[in-house]
Parts: sequence; structure tokens; C-alpha cells
Amino acid sequence: MKQKNLIVGITFVALLALVCIASAQPFAYIANYNGNTISVVDLATNTVTGTITANVGQGPNGVAVSPDGSTVYVTNSLGNSISVIKAGSPSVVTATIAVGTAPQGIAVSPDGKYVYVANYGNAANNGGNTVSVIQTSTNTIIATVPVGTKPYGLAVTPDNSAVYVADSGTTTVSVIQTSTNTATATITVGTKPMDVAVSPDGSTVYVTNQGSNTISVINAKSNVVTATIPNWPGAANPIGLATSPEGNTLYVADSNGWVTVIDINPNSATFNTPTWGVNTLGAPYGIEVSPDGKYLYVTNEGGVNQLLIFDTEQPNPHQILADVAMPFIPGFNSPASLGKFIGPAPSGTSQSNFQFTTQLTAGQNTQVTNSNPALPGITQGVIQTLPGIFTLHNSGGHSAKVEAAFTSHVGLTYGLLSATGAGTSILEAKYFSMGPTGGTLVPLKSDGSLATIMPSTAPLAPGATVVLDGKLDVPSTQTPGAYAGTIILIFSNA
Repeated sequence: MKQKNLIVGITFVALLALVCIASAQPFAYIANYNGNTISVVDLATNTVTGTITANVGQGPNGVAVSPDGSTVYVTNSLGNSISVIKAGSPSVVTATIAVGTAPQGIAVSPDGKYVYVANYGNAANNGGNTVSVIQTSTNTIIATVPVGTKPYGLAVTPDNSAVYVADSGTTTVSVIQTSTNTATATITVGTKPMDVAVSPDGSTVYVTNQGSNTISVINAKSNVVTATIPNWPGAANPIGLATSPEGNTLYVADSNGWVTVIDINPNSATFNTPTWGVNTLGAPYGIEVSPDGKYLYVTNEGGVNQLLIFDTEQPNPHQILADVAMPFIPGFNSPASLGKFIGPAPSGTSQSNFQFTTQLTAGQNTQVTNSNPALPGITQGVIQTLPGIFTLHNSGGHSAKVEAAFTSHVGLTYGLLSATGAGTSILEAKYFSMGPTGGTLVPLKSDGSLATIMPSTAPLAPGATVVLDGKLDVPSTQTPGAYAGTIILIFSNA
């Protein structure tokens, strides 16, 4: 590799957040319907840490995360398929499963063994009015269950015994017995039922009725509607809904702009009554609660392209802590994510984000190499900001490997974005490495990820350390100027 016309002004800043995943914050997976992408949001920092573009189907809508956080399932409503995503850094699509026509809602059984998909069908009701049952160990359909007209949202009971399906083309909810994969009951609710949530103890089922602007309350033992809750004044077109972990609060996403909170504590004076609502000025669709119940997450369509975050412990109306912008394209990305789109961080991995910035001058092919002196070691679980070369220390009980992925991209090209020209130019990181003196250059994959970048083929042993340095291969045709971008560094069990 030639070293002529060397690049000047190199800065390499590492912001390491190597957090033990056992206690890490969860992740949210946002299906961008019109963008045909999945945004991965780290809820510890409320930032988008990655966008899955490769092999995502058309019109991603429903999302379900496996109980252990290792796998994410997404319905591709315009592609008649399910994308199976291996969660990690980066998260990647590993399989595509063909299902019925226009799949919408999706749910994973609490034991993680099965996935249930609501096949809505087309205008002629072809290929729909069914629920596909997928065995997760083989990613194969083991049953197709006939249900009511235009099934949309669905939910599995905590004991894995039943699946409740909102038949949006009628006024019914279908009940599937999971032991036989047959529909054993039909419950009359309001007009155009859209989504379903089951209380944490499995005793009660809640259904949003978009046409009636109500929420039906069903006794899960008798499958009888015990109450019909009116929506918050001004709120309309309820779609997504979710319960708090302790089962005392129900949250509703109203697509006319509102988020409604309903008291479902049977010991409360306002039992089964809306207690507040807030207008988001968008079109709320998907809605989820953090595992600890402290935060509420709402996907907001209608051109605002947000993931709204509410603090549920603040006085009513709950305070909007933050809004995470979703990637924008003409026509809007329409962040959807109907279902349980939040899951724990996948076990056995830690990650850090660091910035790579450089000033390029015109010249022949050359390598960008960092040559700052070594700095103190990084222990897993400690957050530090370190310029220059840095040392990773594997304090875990397993051997570890180091991988990386670029998150900055224009279209499907990953690398470092130009600091000038509004970020439209990109330094393609076709080859990148980390390791002593830069390590061995490895090619960039189409999704922005890199192969393992350990300095040797042997994994990092428990208690061992490795000094890492970054190196980029820059083509001679690269436009001169300043470039910067974020790289995710993954430190995981080998």
C-alpha cells in the first residue's frame, strides 16, 4: 500500500460505553413503513444506533421481539413476508419467511417457541383472514389458522394458552387455542377492532375499536366483554395499546394525534376510566412501555417521524422527555411498529460508539492511521472518553471478539460523511481495521458491518487486553475535505 500524499489532521475520538448487558437498557426496533427500513434505538441514550436496510421487505409494520432479545420479527405488509432479524451490533436480517397476504400484527409466545402473524388479506380477501403460526427453531410455518375478516393486531396470553386476534373487518375478536392451533371462540366487541393487549396476569384482554372509538374489556376466563371504555375527549381512531408492567394502567395510541391513559386498577376510584390525554400533533400508531414501567414509547406518524418518549412518573399529563427522529425520505418514513417493539439487549454483547474524523487531501491511495500513544485500559462496564489508541480489557468470564459497523450512510453506502456539503458526500470505508498498528484491513459489508477485526484469529481470552488502533484505506479518487462518522464497536462473547 502506497504511503504518498499522506492525509493530515487526523483525529480519532473514542466514546466507550462498554456496558454489561445483563443490566443494560433495552432496545426499540422501529419499522419505517415507507422507508422499508428498521431503526434500532438504544433506550439508554435514546439515540438511533443503527438502521437495517439490507433484506428488509416492503412496508414493514408489525414488530415482535423474542423474550431474550436475540431475535426481532417484522411483518412486511406489502411483501407478504416476515423478516427475521438477529439482534446485535449491527442487527441484520438472517431469514425471510413467506406468509399470507398483507401481514400486519405479530406476536411471539412468552416461551419464545412460536410466532403468530395476522394475515390481513387484500381487497378481494385473498390470502388473508388467517393467522400463520411459525416455529422459531426452524423458521417454518406449522399451521395456518382461519379467523375473522381482516385480522390486524394480536396478542398471546402470558401462559401461552391462547392468542387473541382483532378482526378489523368485522366487530369480533377471534380466540385461538394454541395447543391445537384452532380458533375456538369469537367475541363481539366494537366496530373495526385494531389491536389487542393482555394484562400481565392474563386475566383481562383489552381491544381498541377504531370505528367505535372505544376500548373493549374482556374477561379472559369466560371470554365475555365486561366493560366498554370511552376514549379521552378529543381523541379518536385508537389503534395500538399497551399495559403497564404492574397491570394498573392502559396506554392507547390514537391516530388522530392523541395518546390516552386509562386507569385499569380495580381498586381505584377511576377504574376503567381515561384519566388524561395529550395531543402529539402527529399520528400515534405503535405504543409500548419500558420493562420497569417508567417510560412510555410511542411511534408518531403523520409526517413528524418520531419516537416519542414519556416519563410515566411525572404528574399528568406525562412529560415528553424526548423525541427520537426517524430517518426521513420524501413521502415520509411513517414509523409504525405495531406490537411489542421493545426488547432486552441481546445477551453476551457490549458495544461502544466512537467518532472517526479526518481531513483528506487529494492524492494517491493511502491509509489513514492513528498514531497517538496508548492510553489506560477499558474495563467492561466503565464509560470513558479516550482520544487516540485505546486498550480493551476482557473482564468477563468468556472469550471475546471485537467487531465493528459504520452507522453513517448515504443511501446504501456506508462510511464517513462529509462535514461540508450538507453531508451528501461520503468517504466509503470499503476497507477498515482495528488492532495493533491498525491490524489487517477487512472489507465492508453491504449493511455497513465489518467482519471480526481482532488482531488475530484467536479470540480475546478472559482477563486479556488488546491495544486497538484504527486504519482506513482511502481511494485516490476520494473528494478532498473533512469527513466524520460514527462507528459501533462490538465487544462480545466469542
